[in-house]
Amino acid sequence: MNRPFFHTLVNYIIGLAIKIMPTKRSDWALAMMAESKYLSNDLQALGWALGCLKTATMERIKMMKTGTLRVSKTVLSLEVFCCFIPVSLVFTQLIYAVLTVLQGELNAENLYIWIFCALTLIGPIGIFLGIRLLLKGPFRIGNILKSTLSILAIGAITAGMALLLSGNINLSDWWLVLLLICLLPAMTIFHLIYLTQNKQLIATQ
Repeated sequence: MNRPFFHTLVNYIIGLAIKIMPTKRSDWALAMMAESKYLSNDLQALGWALGCLKTATMERIKMMKTGTLRVSKTVLSLEVFCCFIPVSLVFTQLIYAVLTVLQGELNAENLYIWIFCALTLIGPIGIFLGIRLLLKGPFRIGNILKSTLSILAIGAITAGMALLLSGNINLSDWWLVLLLICLLPAMTIFHLIYLTQNKQLIATQ
């Protein structure tokens, strides 16, 4: 296992979590950084970093509830379709590859395809939640679904960062793909989670 790569990735994720964490939770951010130094196992360290990023994101969302992020249905519909259609198209291509080329076979060589297939599921789920939100208004989603969506969103961002840090792609050539497939869908999922629980934030026009 490439320890320098994992060390860099973990530090990057925790650094991102610290930046996202609200100022009033700065003591949490310091504790996250301190605890990460005592994790010798790479996978445990990565799991800890992802947990920190999730916690920081949820705390930021809680803080946002004290403000006003009112959005019209027109803007919300554009956001949903523009941010989820590209990744949904990638999902359909990956499903096709899994069913036809791989014929459903799972092994170490094609594991990354299955992982990306799971992460791009954020697209179809996002479109479904967005349409339901537009047609029926805000609704309460369960903690399991909320956690699953958060994991998919964080996983999409992490996958994009991992590709960049691996050196296999050039940011100048791939920035648009990373933006459409990783960053925008993830941020829109967090926005939808926020909106589903705040009726007053969706305008009628």
